[in-house]
Amino acid sequence: MKRTLGFALFAMACFAAPALSQPQATLQASQEGIYSAATPDLGILMELGAEVEGARTATISVLENGVPVFKTERPDLFSLFYGPTVHIVEMDGSNDVPEVYISTYTGGAHCCNEIDILTKTSSGWNEVDFGFYDGDPEALLPRDLNGDGLSEIKTFDNRFFYTFASYAGSSAPIQILGFENGEFADITANSDFEWEVRAGLDDMGTIPEAGEPRNSWLATYAAYLLTLGEADPLDYAVGAHDTSVDWGMIRCTVPEVDYSCPEGKSQNIGFEAALTEFLTETGYLR
Repeated sequence: MKRTLGFALFAMACFAAPALSQPQATLQASQEGIYSAATPDLGILMELGAEVEGARTATISVLENGVPVFKTERPDLFSLFYGPTVHIVEMDGSNDVPEVYISTYTGGAHCCNEIDILTKTSSGWNEVDFGFYDGDPEALLPRDLNGDGLSEIKTFDNRFFYTFASYAGSSAPIQILGFENGEFADITANSDFEWEVRAGLDDMGTIPEAGEPRNSWLATYAAYLLTLGEADPLDYAVGAHDTSVDWGMIRCTVPEVDYSCPEGKSQNIGFEAALTEFLTETGYLR
């Protein structure tokens, strides 16, 4: 049984939420130095280096019983921003200690928070790549969504951005990420989270009248229906799409040259084919 009572030696302490519903200890640094935090089960140490040519390096160490057991680095961090945010949080039920969540801002207009989870396995500590996600780092913080004592990351499926519309015009379904049997997994379709999916569907509001946002909205709507196991999930999307828009439907019939399709060698495959292709590639349609 993992112990849940935590305390922070730096920056965070005294969480009012129920045990395991959010991080037990947190580190965040804005300037050069060595920072530490701990729970009864685990310790974390972060050394944020001095600025060198506009960048910094952060070294993050995990300690068990005061003994270092794992170390990872984040080089070339933007000096204008904070170093990585590091949390001790319970996410993986297959081991006997909490996990270490690391969120690093990579820069960019619409991206990104790079998320990695350090977790203990039978062969030692391992770093699991959870991917890159748009959005507020605070919104990506792991939380126990279903009350089982394990925290999950709730976000939006970033693969929908730019697929059928510009970023500003794109819709995306919610996505819930966590661990299953010690492995990273998209657990959105698990029955425990059906209410989250249905809430996301309800929050979509009414369909846009026309243009690229309409088609992106319909792609998201179809994805929600597929996640919920609804009958004929693509029918409404295919029948209601804006036929005057071709965003996401153009395919090159020959290999591209310098990332560009030769003149006269592209074709519009249509919304139904493009949507089916996309939802298959992303695993919604099997």
